[in-house]
Formats: sequence, structure tokens, C-alpha cells
Amino acid sequence: MRSMSLKLLALPLFMGLAGNAIADGRQAIIIANRSYETLSNVSSATSALALSQDLRAAEFEVSTFSNLDARAMRRALTTMENAIETGEEILVILSGHIASSASGYWLLSTDAAQPSALMSGDNALSIDALARVMSASGGSAVLLFGDSKLSKLKAPQGVTVFSGDTSSLVSLVRDGLLIEGRSIANVADSAARGVVASGYLPNNRAFLSGSTQTVALPDGISERDIEDFLFAKAKAENTEDALSEFLQRYPTGTNARAAQRLLSDLTRSPTDIAREVEIALHLTRSEKQTIQSDLTLLGYDTNGVDGIFGRGTRAAVARWQAANGLGRTGYLTQAQISLIQDMATDARQQVERNDAAYWRQTGRSGTAEGYIAYLNRYPEGIFADLAKQELGELQSASEARAWVNARQINTEDGYRAFLDEYPNGTYTDEAQARLAELAPVGPTQAQIDLAKSQEDKAMANPIFRVLAEQRLAAAGFGPGGIDGRFDDNTREAIFQYQQANDLPATGYLDVNSINRLLND
Repeated sequence: MRSMSLKLLALPLFMGLAGNAIADGRQAIIIANRSYETLSNVSSATSALALSQDLRAAEFEVSTFSNLDARAMRRALTTMENAIETGEEILVILSGHIASSASGYWLLSTDAAQPSALMSGDNALSIDALARVMSASGGSAVLLFGDSKLSKLKAPQGVTVFSGDTSSLVSLVRDGLLIEGRSIANVADSAARGVVASGYLPNNRAFLSGSTQTVALPDGISERDIEDFLFAKAKAENTEDALSEFLQRYPTGTNARAAQRLLSDLTRSPTDIAREVEIALHLTRSEKQTIQSDLTLLGYDTNGVDGIFGRGTRAAVARWQAANGLGRTGYLTQAQISLIQDMATDARQQVERNDAAYWRQTGRSGTAEGYIAYLNRYPEGIFADLAKQELGELQSASEARAWVNARQINTEDGYRAFLDEYPNGTYTDEAQARLAELAPVGPTQAQIDLAKSQEDKAMANPIFRVLAEQRLAAAGFGPGGIDGRFDDNTREAIFQYQQANDLPATGYLDVNSINRLLND
């Protein structure tokens, strides 16, 4: 037991001694912005953090920053400026969304919105200004940009610039810049495809020219002890930087799998976590329909209550979450579902109170107008069935009174007025029958006068009259003599012909009768 305690005491002491062995003057800054609030995530940014261990092994003092929002980025500036001022060899690697504007290039903070040409520096780090500060330090300075080709960046004097895929830049640092004595020009020439080099690229100067120091392990402390100690330390910090650094040093170590699980949990977005939480609830279709119904009642339209959480429901959930100060993920927890149910219950109770109050204003009057007003506002309300029943009885009584009145008047106009008001009422068929009885049979005098006028014009020539008599005779309607004179026999023949052919039976050859007769 005593031996183990001594080991535990010795490890932090050893780590402290190892830290003191780092040479003054070598400074490294790593900024890895992976998780953005409104822009897409930059998954490769995390790989830049893996350089921490290599840089420390090369005697660099390393400052790492990840997922900096605007406020955190401003706080980090002091640390960065101090590191650059004290550095003789300075290496800065940036990875995340990089945008350009009229005033230069910018590393966007994680809370930045979609960049535009008019963007300000409030939510971004000016890369041009950073390069100028590095140049003013007078040391050997290398600036690297992950996932971006900044070929238009005008590097200040003495600053070497590399841009390209983050993983390629990580390899370039490990296998090139950190090799002592290797010239910067040679590193640039050997860079992976897609990496762009610019600025200060000398053939006769290396980025590192000093020698690294090593610290021997104290007696009784094994490499496994160091791994366990560093894992416990990384686990206690529980940050992407700490866990990534541990995995870089011990990628296949005893604690590697546990560290990977912890890192995975940290790098999951809030939406990913919320989705898994909701899936674990195993909501049934009926439960989902209830949630959709509750949200709709609360004013968040889900585009239907079908038990399917599609785009409309997710948008409604997100709006409800935002309105209630909750994380806007579009996915629900059990606590949020309970809150929605409570809010919907309160809303229903308020609707019922309003329903009852309006019924007191309208339904209690006992008038058709009152019942209609209530049903227009609350078609499915508490008193809807009663209002429909009472309204039906009132309308039946009103129809009965109107029918008695129509029978007493007993005119065409009276029956037509009744049918206009009650087209589908109880007495509709009887009213239509009475109207048919009162309607005149045969053509009106106006129809007869019009037919006579058309015959006088069309049959002015006796030849046409003879032709008409011939056609009537051929059709089996005896017109009497075929002499062009339309006597009583002729009129009767015309009348019968019109009846047989569903024409207005006037006894006179109107235009329609002439056309039919002459064309048959």
C-alpha cells in the first residue's frame, strides 16, 4: 500500500519536473473550432488538437483552444499575444470556418452567423492581424490554416504560411517542421497534394534548430502508471482537448477505449443527444398523436395529427422549445412531454371556460340567432349538440308556420317563396307538387304571339306553305288540302306535329318547328 501511495505522489511531481524541462521560447497555439451553432460542423478540426503531444515533446509550450464563441475568443487573445511575444519559434494552427471580406481573412467563432462581405470582427479572429503580430515578434513564425486555401493572403515578412486539409497539415508539422535542421523550403516542397505554401520559404533555414530534452522515468514508476495517471487527469478535465491529447499519446493503451467513449460523448451535438433521448422513450403512435394535438392546441401547428413526427412536427417542437427557454433541438424529453401536457390541460380548461361564458351570452337567449352564433364559434363545443337540437326544433317550427302561410295564400309566388327559404325542408315535395298544379298548361300567349310572328315572316311565300303541308302529310299529320292555305286542319296538323316532337305546341310554325319539319 505504501509503495502505491508513493507512486501516486511521485507521478504529479514527475509530471511537473517534465513540464519544467520545456525550453523557453518555443510557443504553439492551436485553435480548433469544430461545433458551430448555425453553420455546419467542421469535423476535421479536432484532429489539429492531436498535435499537442508532439509539440510538447518538441519542447513547445502549447496553448490549445476549441469551439471558441465570440466571448471566449476575445478572452483567448491575451494568452495568444503573450505566447507570441515570448516565442522564439512560434507555430499557430487554426482550423474551422474561415471567411474572407474586403478587409482580409477571418476565423469565425462558433456563434457566428453566415458570413458576408460586410462582416465585422466582433465574431471572428482577424488572420491578417494575427500574421502581423507574429511577424513583429522577430522569431521564426509558421501560420497554418486547416481546410482552407488562402493563396491570396499576403504574408508579412518572416512569416511562413501553409493552408490545406487539416490532416495533411498535421502530418506536415509532425514529419516536417518538427524535424530539426530540415529547411522550411524542403518542408514546403514535400507537402501533401493540396497544401499551399506562401510567405517566408528559405532554403537555408529550419523552423527548429535546437535539441529536445528527455526526462527519465523515476524508479518504481512504469509507463502504465503514467498512462493511468494521465487518463485520470484527462477524465477529470473531461474536455475534447484533454481526451484527444491522451489518445494521441496512447492510441492503443489500456484506457484508450474508455477515453474514446468519453470523447464521443463530448463531440456529439445537442441535437444528436436529444434524438437519442427521445428514441429511448419508445413513444407509440397514439402518444405521438396526443403530443401533436397538444402542440396544435398551444398554437404550434404540426401540419396534421397523424402520429408521425415529420418535418412539420419537428419545427413545431423547436418553436415550442425556443418559446419556453429550452434547447431548440426539435426532439423531446419526458420532462418536456409532461410540460406540454400540463400546458395543454391548462389551455383546454381555459377554452372550456370561454366556451361556457359564450354559451351564457348566446345559447340561453333561446333564439335561432343565438344558437347560430354559438355554433359558428364553437362548432364542437361543450353545448354544440344542445345548440343543434334547439336550433333544429326552432327551424322546424318556423318551417311549419311558413308552410301554413303558403297554403293559405295558395299562389305560385307563395310556394316559390317557401321553396327559396326551405329548399330541403320537410314540406319541399308537397310545395313542388302544389306549384306544378298551379302552373299554366301549354304555351303562354306570349309564346303563341312570337310563333305567329315568326311564321308570318318565314311563310310569306305560298310555295313555302305548300312545302310545309307536303312535309306534314308525309309525316302522317293530315293538313287537309295541299294548297298553301293554313286552315283549321293545317293548324291541327301543326299542333300535333309539335307535340310529337317536343316543341312548344302553338299551332304556328315558329323557327324551331320549321327547321325540324324541313330537315326531317
